[in-house]
This record gives sequence, C-alpha cells and structure tokens, in this order.
Amino acid sequence: MASKARILVICTKSGLRSQLARDAFRRLAPEFEVVAASFQSDPVPPAALQVALERNIQLDSEPCPTIFEGPTRVGTYDHVISLCDTSGAENCMILRECVHSIFSATAHVEAWDVPFPGVAKMVHMTESERMGTIIDCIEGNVRGFLARARESAPV
Repeated sequence: MASKARILVICTKSGLRSQLARDAFRRLAPEFEVVAASFQSDPVPPAALQVALERNIQLDSEPCPTIFEGPTRVGTYDHVISLCDTSGAENCMILRECVHSIFSATAHVEAWDVPFPGVAKMVHMTESERMGTIIDCIEGNVRGFLARARESAPV
C-alpha cells in the first residue's frame, strides 16, 4: 500500500485557518495526511471554536504547533501551503519568504490568500458570517488544489 502524500498547512496567526484547511482536506481528500501549523502560537478564539462546532468542523482549542516546532520538520512533507490575508491585515511576505526558504527544496510550496477574521472588511459581519466566508474561501482553495493534484497524478 502506497503511503499518503503529506501536506503541511501553515497559518500566520493562531492556526485557525490551517485547522479549517486540515478539516476540509480530511473531509474531501482522505488520501492526504494533513498537519496544521501556525507562524505564531496564539490561541484559537473561543467564538471561532463555537461556530466550528456548530458546523461540525473539528478544531483543536490549543494553539497549533509553530513551524519552528517538532511536527513541521523539513523533508517530511510533499506539499506546504501558507494561508495569509494579503489585504494588508497581515505581513504575508515574511510568512511566505520563511516558508519558501525552509521548505521549497523538499516540497511543493503554495500560498493561499485567505481572509483574517479581524480585517476591516469583515467587522460588520457576525462571527458566524466571518467564519462562513473563511470556510468557503478555504474549501474553494482545497477543491482547486485537489483538482490540480488529481489532474497531474500519473494514471
């Protein structure tokens, strides 16, 4: 039996978005093994955990390990995906340069633009609406990734 392709998903903040991506991959593509990590070790906001629970999405209440900790060792992933809001709410360039310099020699590296819950364009939304927007964005990216991966897979 062939081993599963491994994906590391890295969020700029608490790992909320990387955990959402991990959950989407698990539901849509069990043929991948996915690990969620973050650039900073911040706790996932309790309101986000509540909305995720209401939507049957599996999140960890503890912060994700950072990319500088154990489970994110270089050379153990086939794909590394960074998640960042490029609207200016976060410093995506630092994350993307760090991820690229650490992982590009051993893995396919992608960067996805995913909204950060606290950005100005989302403050008028309820927590549920913000999470829904983020979840939809992530699931769209996961579906696109899977379409590309399955298209390029050898027959």
